[in-house]
Amino acid sequence: MPVPRTPRTSRTPNLWTTAIEKDMPHPRNSSRRLRQQGILKTRDNGLVPIVPRGLVDQAKISAGVKRAERALAPEVIRIMYAFAEDVQGNISLFFRIVITDHAAAPVRLRETTQRIIAKVLHDIKAQELGLQTYFNFRSKSEQDVLREPFWERS
Repeated sequence: MPVPRTPRTSRTPNLWTTAIEKDMPHPRNSSRRLRQQGILKTRDNGLVPIVPRGLVDQAKISAGVKRAERALAPEVIRIMYAFAEDVQGNISLFFRIVITDHAAAPVRLRETTQRIIAKVLHDIKAQELGLQTYFNFRSKSEQDVLREPFWERS
């Protein structure tokens, strides 16, 4: 039988709640008082878009992808990428990676994909891009059946 919880009737006041209850400015600054007097206006940052930190050097990304593809060559057949908007409308980097059937075996798939993602992110220096990255994987036999041109190197 579960033990009933006792409701919390009191809470420990901190400086901020004490200042609000007493209608006093926060002890560290007086911005609340200034807002009440109409001197300081608050801003609404709800619609501020997330913008990448700078221009993206596509040549560096391409070189990094080629380096990763060569380093992962036994298991990776090809790595393709494209810039597109994600579901939030932010420009992102989408990777399509075709791997061998051996690498796509269920017992190896997780370890393989994690290693590939880590290598690609390291080689393109993803932390410097300011872009969200997304990865999609497909086995060689799956691509042979589906034959989607988007997954073929152009």
